[in-house]
Amino acid sequence: DGADGGRAEYFQNSHLDLKRAQAGEPYFVWLEDVRIETAFWSILKDRTVYNADVHSRNLAASPYIRGRVSADGATVVASLPAPAREIAQESIMIGGDENYSHWLFRNTLKMCSLDRAGLLYSLPWLVNSDLQPYQLEYMQLLGQTPGRLLKVERHTVVRCARVLVPALLVSKQAVRQGVQWLRGKVAHLCVPQAQATRLLFISRRDNGRRKLLNEEALFAALA
Repeated sequence: DGADGGRAEYFQNSHLDLKRAQAGEPYFVWLEDVRIETAFWSILKDRTVYNADVHSRNLAASPYIRGRVSADGATVVASLPAPAREIAQESIMIGGDENYSHWLFRNTLKMCSLDRAGLLYSLPWLVNSDLQPYQLEYMQLLGQTPGRLLKVERHTVVRCARVLVPALLVSKQAVRQGVQWLRGKVAHLCVPQAQATRLLFISRRDNGRRKLLNEEALFAALA
C-alpha cells in the first residue's frame, strides 16, 4: 500500500498511438473504461499509463507516484485512491494546468485536431473545477459555453466510461498547426497589424522566479 492509503499498482508508460506520435501529426483517440488522475491528468487503462502525449508532466513528481519510476521511464508504480466519481457521459478530455504557458501548450493547442474533425463542440469538455479566470475566458473565446464544461475536482481520480482524448502536439509541424488554429480563433479580436502601434512590456518584478536582472535598464531603453 502507498503512503496515501492507495493500493500500489504497476503501470507501463505508453503513447496513445506510437506511430502517429512519432510522425508528429495532430491526432485523437477514443478510450473506454479508464481512470484519470486529475493532479497530472494522466490516463490509466488496465496496466497502462498514458502521459507523454496526453499532458506530458514529469510522472516522477506526481503525488501518486512519488519518484517510483524505472530508470528507463517505462514502468511506474502508482498508489491511487478509489475513483471519487464515475462519469458515464461521453466527454472530451481537455484537462487543466495552472501555468499560463503550459495551459496553452498542454491543454489548448491540441484542440485543433478535434476542431478540424468537427468534434470539438460535439461533447462536453472534461476540465478541472478550479480553472483560473483567464482559462474560463479562453473557453469563451473558443466558443465553449460554461454549461458544456464537465468540471472535476483537482488531485483526485475519476473513472470515465468513454472519453475522447486529443494528443499533445509535440513536433514543430504540429505545434505550428496548433498555433495557426488558435490564432485564427482569436484573430477577430485583434486589430490589423498596420494599426498595431503600441508595444507591451510584461514585467516580472513581482514574480519570485525568472526575474530579469536588468529589467529597469531594459525598460528605460525600450521607453
